[in-house]
Amino acid sequence: MRKLLIPSAFLLMIASSSCKKSDSNCGLSLETLKGTYKVTASVYKETPTSTPVDEFALWDACEKDDTVTFGDANVITFTDAGTSCDPSGSGVAVWTLSGNTLIIDGETYDVSSFSCSGMTIIWQDDTTDETGTITLKKV
Repeated sequence: MRKLLIPSAFLLMIASSSCKKSDSNCGLSLETLKGTYKVTASVYKETPTSTPVDEFALWDACEKDDTVTFGDANVITFTDAGTSCDPSGSGVAVWTLSGNTLIIDGETYDVSSFSCSGMTIIWQDDTTDETGTITLKKV
């Protein structure tokens, strides 16, 4: 469960500019990924065969309105937007993208689906078989 908190904190803070292309013409790239996002779903599985847990439903209200911005110079900004949490979830980190692999401060995520209106990313702990699926909507 400890690994679960890292992706959750990350997702709560995605913020940036919106994509100008239509979803049908928007492939995943460094440029199209840039923008501000809000987490709309987070599902956790302890093992591949375990029942999925709706982690997003367990988040505090002050976490559900946070944004994450993938910006220039590979800087990601987490913003404690709307209702403030105590302590604040704001912060910065670095990100890179190679193919469908997104790395945020050393944590690896697979971009399983992407459009200019949002994306779904998956993390997996190879040691424990824990997985998480996070859905983000561009705002």
